[in-house]
This record gives sequence, structure tokens and C-alpha cells, in this order.
Amino acid sequence: MEQLVKILHNVGNLMEIIHTARTQNVSTWDSEALQRAHDWTKYFEQVYKKLYQKPVFVSKLNKHMKLQYQGVNTKYSLGNLEVNFELLGQARKILLQSLLQNPYLSKALYGQVIQFYQQFTPTEDEQANQLVQDTVKYGQNKSAVLLLATIKDELSQSVSLQSQHSAPSLSSKEVYVHTEAVLLCQNLRRLVERDLPKPKIQKTIEDKLDEICKASQGTEVIAYMMLSQDAVMANDTTPEQYRSIVLPWLLQKCTGNQSSYSPVWKLPCPVLSQLSGSYYTFFKAYIAYLVKWGSVMSLQHDEATKTQFWRHSQDPENPTFSWGRFVQSFKSLMEGPQFLIETVRKLLHNLCHHGNQFDSDTNTDSEPSEGESRNNLKVWTELQQTIQQADS
Repeated sequence: MEQLVKILHNVGNLMEIIHTARTQNVSTWDSEALQRAHDWTKYFEQVYKKLYQKPVFVSKLNKHMKLQYQGVNTKYSLGNLEVNFELLGQARKILLQSLLQNPYLSKALYGQVIQFYQQFTPTEDEQANQLVQDTVKYGQNKSAVLLLATIKDELSQSVSLQSQHSAPSLSSKEVYVHTEAVLLCQNLRRLVERDLPKPKIQKTIEDKLDEICKASQGTEVIAYMMLSQDAVMANDTTPEQYRSIVLPWLLQKCTGNQSSYSPVWKLPCPVLSQLSGSYYTFFKAYIAYLVKWGSVMSLQHDEATKTQFWRHSQDPENPTFSWGRFVQSFKSLMEGPQFLIETVRKLLHNLCHHGNQFDSDTNTDSEPSEGESRNNLKVWTELQQTIQQADS
């Protein structure tokens, strides 16, 4: 009975903590107050682990918790949260999720909340994935996004998300990009659902995309938005789907006279590979870009070191056109869906034997001109050998 009374008394502290984490009063917290609140939730997780196999005790505890802390019996409202024994086992997650969506939390404490996610071990949660999920789900109001934008540089320097248990790492930039992508996806979906003329919807979306593209990481935000499940699973035959507007806009940005310098092609190679696997028209444009790139690679000789290396003949100092990125572009495609692997393998085979000639399945309007398409068989042979050596 004494143990029951003690736990019930402490539950009152937990109720106050979660209530404060959800209100404007959180602005009064400093780092020590947040640490104490976090320690309390860890304490209740331990209580839960010790008692969950004692059904008789849990039944009594549930009954008294509801009597003392549910509804009108408490001054601390927890909204739709049910006050019961299960709440104790989820205390830490509920606290962090509440803080993530509270716009009154200070910048410094927001960073501390992200640090707390690092303390989830793989057996409890994959901390990196959990952080993305919670930031996207609970930080969707604009204040949370602006907060991430404001503190992203500080977080990159001060917050390490490297797990000691080999969980995947996650930077504040990635959190920011993923959050903005989900917000953009939701905004576009709401826009196409409005009762507006299609030309007006299209113009509004294109203007918005042009604006986003000018911002830092804007192109990456748009790419991740197109990779969201909502976008990929959309029906191409439904004109109301926003991707039927975004995809042509994206293709227009990465084709044409200056297509080689499009910000789209500066995206990480795995992202470009994912877009290729999701949208065949993008894949064709990407292949055209890569073949055109290969056609202007030239073999350089270093007399001092007696070595040879490949460089872009038109822009040799541009890191976007380095040999390493060229190889990685194809390697990422070879790690994609099976149809990508087979198409790229067939393309490389043809290029190694016939030079810069497109297979009919990958022919595009962006095919390199005759002047650019010098039959440089050696670059494709070396590329193929490099990929095969990496796979062996």
C-alpha cells in the first residue's frame, strides 16, 4: 500500500510536467528544469518495467490514477491522453513529442530536446528515425520549421546524433529538409483540392516552386517532397494530383541548353537514383545527362606523377563534374530497383561497344549533339570496370 501511495503522489509530478510541456508556461523552463522533467519521465519508465508483470497491482494503480487525475479531478489537463498505467511507460516519448510541437520552447531547449533523442537505444527506438518521424508529425506548424531553420547551424556544431549503438546519424539539415518537404506536400495537396481553375492552380504551384528553388536546400526539399509516399503513390491519370504539375516543372529545370548546370543535378546521388526509380521520365532525363557528361570526359596525363585521370573537358575544376561523382552516379542507380539495374547495365554494355548511342528504351529529347557525342569508348569501359570492381 505504501508503494502505491508513493507512486500516486509522484504521478502528480508527471501530470504537471506534461501539462507544462504543452502550454506557454514552458517558456519559464531553463536547462536544469528540462533535465529534471526528463529524469522524471525516465523514472516512470523504470516503474513501468518493474510493475507491468504484476497485473493485480497495476489494476489497483489504474483505478486510483483515474480517480485522482482523470477529468475534473485534476487541475492538469492532458487533452486526449488517457491517465493510466500505460502512460508511465510512454512518459519520455510523450514529453519530447509535447515539447517538439510547443512554439514557446526556447531555441536552446529545442536543441536539448533533440539531444535527448540520442539517448534512445536501438532496442527502445531507432533514435534517428524517431527524430525525423516526431519532428515531421509534431513539428508541422510553421513556428517549428522556422525554429529549425534558425538553429540548424548551431545544432550542426553542438548536437551530435552519432549513436553509440550504430544507429543511423541525422543532421539538423536533414531534419529541416524532411520537415519542409512534408509541409510542402501538405500545402500542395490542399491547393489542388480547392475549387479553383486548373490553370490558376498550376501557375500558383509553379510560382511557389520557383520561389522555393531559390532558397538554400530548396531543390532538395522539392525532391524529397516528390519522394514522399503521398506523391509517389498518386495516380498519374488524375489531373488534380499535384505531382502532374511538379514533375514537368522539375524536368524543365534539368533539361535544355544549360541543363548540365541545373541545381537538380547537384542533388545527392542516392536522391537522384530514388527519383529515377519513382519516375521513369526523370530517369530518362538523368540518363541523358549522364551520357552527355561522359561524352565530354577526357583523359589527362600528369607528367610529374606519371598518372592518368579523367576530367570534364569543359569545366575541369567544377566538383559537380568530378570522376568520383560520375562513378557514384552510376553506382547509386545500380543500387536501385531491378529495372534500373538492368537498364543501366544494358546501357553501359552498349556504350562500351558502340560509344554514346542511346538504346531505344532510354532515348530522350536531351540527346547530346553530334559534336558532343565523340565515341569515347574508353571512359565507358573504365566506368564499367570500376563499378564491377566495387561490386566484387
